[in-house]
Amino acid sequence: PSVPYLIASSYQGNESPPVLVACIRNPVDQAISWWKYENNAISWGESIGLKEWDTGLRSPQYPPKTIADALELSRSDFVLKAYSNAEKLVKELIQRDDDRNTSSATKSLFKLFTGDIKRLPSWAITWPAGQLSSIGRSCNYARNIERYNHVFSTAFEGKQSGASNIGNSTERNCNNNVATSKQKIPNDTSMDHSEETRHTNTQNQIGFVHVVPIECQSSGRALNLAIRPMLDQCVQRCVHRRKLSYETVMLTMDCAINRLCESFEMTRRNPSAMLSNLEKEPSQEDIAMLHKCFEKETDWYSSNF
Repeated sequence: PSVPYLIASSYQGNESPPVLVACIRNPVDQAISWWKYENNAISWGESIGLKEWDTGLRSPQYPPKTIADALELSRSDFVLKAYSNAEKLVKELIQRDDDRNTSSATKSLFKLFTGDIKRLPSWAITWPAGQLSSIGRSCNYARNIERYNHVFSTAFEGKQSGASNIGNSTERNCNNNVATSKQKIPNDTSMDHSEETRHTNTQNQIGFVHVVPIECQSSGRALNLAIRPMLDQCVQRCVHRRKLSYETVMLTMDCAINRLCESFEMTRRNPSAMLSNLEKEPSQEDIAMLHKCFEKETDWYSSNF
């Protein structure tokens, strides 16, 4: 919750906004991958003797025992308050720094941390209340991208177009009732892997954020189309500051991109390996529940990528 403000505050004066990249995947796949990754990390931690939890920082419900518990925790008052407090802290610190320094050129992340605060408190760092408490948030691309665009639109007013529309599930669709085994699980909504059908170009920029689907990392041509708009924006910033020739720099970048992508080979990351703790392996009921929870986000992802 604090990161958009900290990034924006680190760019001084008339500097252009940074190039933001969001690498996304099918929301249900992401939720399952996140669940497995964090639970395997917990198992590893326990294997070296890390078995006590700071319940004051994480809540007595952490770590959640099931995906349903994780979704419920991510929407609990405890977690909502943790995110709200972290955002409020950084907003107030940055605003206080702005009030003291009327010149925007003096506003910086470094000034913030050499003034009133040396480090963020533990409850205000990334993933307040624990990584698994974010499982209902990390797959909500609409809300997350909208947060960054809102902060950056304020910080860099007039320097970027507004964000386009993006699907967003309401919380009532994400109830805590686990689906029964009789419920039909929707077909896999991940994108057709043929390069001709994939939309990976400048239209995949939503406000300040370049959106790159994970499938691009398995196709050289798709990766080329996804990378070029981002590097183009970086080159424009570079030539403006260093008075270089845009055409010359971009030609060099194009050659490097083409060379990289011609020989590029990568399989899909995070294959569906079994959890070390089989009791926490996602069930068909869990997957059905996640499809219901992220129905609108999945529809948006499938139709755009």
